[in-house]
Amino acid sequence: LVCTGRPVSILPEPIRRIEFDGVVAEAGAYVELGGSVIRESHIPFDLLVETARRFVDAGIDVNMESNVHNIELYPSGAPRMFPGAEVVRTLDEFCALASGLGIAKFCTHGATPEQLAPIMPFIREHYTACDLQHGTTEFSMIGFDKGAGIAAVLEHLDHGRERTFAFGDSENDLSMAPAVETFVAMGNALPGVKKRADYVTDDAAFDGVATGLAHFGLI
Repeated sequence: LVCTGRPVSILPEPIRRIEFDGVVAEAGAYVELGGSVIRESHIPFDLLVETARRFVDAGIDVNMESNVHNIELYPSGAPRMFPGAEVVRTLDEFCALASGLGIAKFCTHGATPEQLAPIMPFIREHYTACDLQHGTTEFSMIGFDKGAGIAAVLEHLDHGRERTFAFGDSENDLSMAPAVETFVAMGNALPGVKKRADYVTDDAAFDGVATGLAHFGLI
């Protein structure tokens, strides 16, 4: 399976061509196995609107992510970041587009801790924040993470943790560690991810997944 923070709407084409048996997307909020959706959760709309309002009031750009398409709520006037995303500037524009989309999570790109500080008390009440590296912070509903997505897959398959492996590099991958038997950190992973890992493989840029699979005799 591919286990990603991204919604399926922006999975890169090379990943799609691999034809995985399933996908854990939106950082665990969406799980698909063998073409069937076994889990799909969204941020309640009233909570989503209040969250968006706080980002607009703070002047912080935020990417709201859905399996249909993303909404880039950019009160700063910044240009579109992801192809196919809808760009809006105001809360009213956002609400008109977001209704019925099923937003599951959101990210900021380049927002500093100082900028986020005024809204973090509200965020911590409802969401888990994860450092994805390179200035990106991901926010998911509390209780929805990649580990919970993996648990849903294993329960559906009636499969325990034995002979299960997960590969990751960012904070949103840490929840996978207790969900599988063997947690592998990429060579480019954050220090805290490497510390938690059972094994550290090569960088993603140097075929680290293949190296790790070979190390454990899986290929």
